[in-house]
Amino acid sequence: MVDWLVYDSLDEFVNASIEECRGAEEQFARTFEEYLKEGYAPTNALQSLFRRFSSWLKSIYGFLAAVPDSKMDDGVRQLFDLLSAEVPAAEVVQNGICRGNCIQNA
Repeated sequence: MVDWLVYDSLDEFVNASIEECRGAEEQFARTFEEYLKEGYAPTNALQSLFRRFSSWLKSIYGFLAAVPDSKMDDGVRQLFDLLSAEVPAAEVVQNGICRGNCIQNA
């Protein structure tokens, strides 16, 4: 995940200045917008909310296939699934809440 945000280590990210982190934070935010725009909720309880976010973001970004500057892939989707599900990672893996191959070492 740290590689995805263009850092060699978590320590490098944690010790970076606000200005040095801005690009990584913007990339994370844009990619989370893309995740919400896709509209696939990690739990049944979030389906309505994700549908509303998806509709709203599609009205903002219109015809664009993806949110500009987002870096979405299956691993990032799984991370956002885990962050959004509000359940322990082991339970997510056991119950198959996230799409695709969930993180194996939860």
